[in-house]
Amino acid sequence: MGNIEFGGWKVVLPLLGLEGRRWVVSPWVRGAAVELPLGPGDRLLIRGDPADFGAATDPEVLDHFLARGVEVRCARDLHAKLYLVETAAGPFGWVGSANATTGGERLNIELMAGACQFSRHSGPKATTPGPAGVPAAIGAAARQPQAEHRRVTSAVG
Repeated sequence: MGNIEFGGWKVVLPLLGLEGRRWVVSPWVRGAAVELPLGPGDRLLIRGDPADFGAATDPEVLDHFLARGVEVRCARDLHAKLYLVETAAGPFGWVGSANATTGGERLNIELMAGACQFSRHSGPKATTPGPAGVPAAIGAAARQPQAEHRRVTSAVG
């Protein structure tokens, strides 16, 4: 069974240390988000409203991830938060209220549910392994025209 914890997004760090492709969905990223162990082949989906850059999302944090080979995409009006890794045994993840920001780390009262395995078709499951369908659903959502997403290649300058 999964866990439910009051606390920030750093509760996901042990899970994201597992071998596999990582997916982080966080409307905003700032400060300590650089501690997320993301690298080549991993994906970060953030909110794509230009008003968010500078105030809610730190462009230097985005450039940090871009320099590490992370694929960064934007989706307008994004509010969801998901921290997931695709392992050989299937996808495992955390969902909750915490953005990858200082507020989501320690300033706000956040709720995170997870350290559980996801099924391809029905979301979190405690015992049902399944193919990596949750990342496919994230990708499909980001490809929707109403998402008005774009791939980020540079955040500063």
